[in-house]
Amino acid sequence: MFRGMDPLPPPPRSPSPILQDINGHRMPNRISLKLRHTNANTGPSTSSPAQRPRRSLSPRPRRSASPQTGEKRRNPSLPRLDLRVMQAQRLNNGGRAKAKDYDDMTQEALGVAILLFRVFVVVRWAFPDHKQELEWVRESWRIACERLGVSMELTPALSKLVSVS
Repeated sequence: MFRGMDPLPPPPRSPSPILQDINGHRMPNRISLKLRHTNANTGPSTSSPAQRPRRSLSPRPRRSASPQTGEKRRNPSLPRLDLRVMQAQRLNNGGRAKAKDYDDMTQEALGVAILLFRVFVVVRWAFPDHKQELEWVRESWRIACERLGVSMELTPALSKLVSVS
């Protein structure tokens, strides 16, 4: 019957293995390090890890203050009233569509949407099928418009620019 103790004694510990470098030379298991540095004001001095408290080389990140009740995120299902409704204006109608053929706000939205679409490809799946690609284009366009505070319709030409670029 088991009463809280191991029925078998633990196996004996073997001595730690001998470490070797790439050339087959023996390496010590421990290294004690004593640093010698020269201070311009006091002259040479020595220090070891046991004598000095350890300090972090990077400063501690400071936490931001907690948001107030009015500053919390809004429910995404609520309609946003501050969006400007716009339509993409193509300035040059000839030939293949390019981002520079559109007005400044559309170009900015295109740039953000293209970057978001590329992030989706890298993070989610590198080889999406056509249906998944269209979903990502719509999602990246929606997020880009939200970030810019505008509401623009996604046309097939803009969709092609987002996914191909």
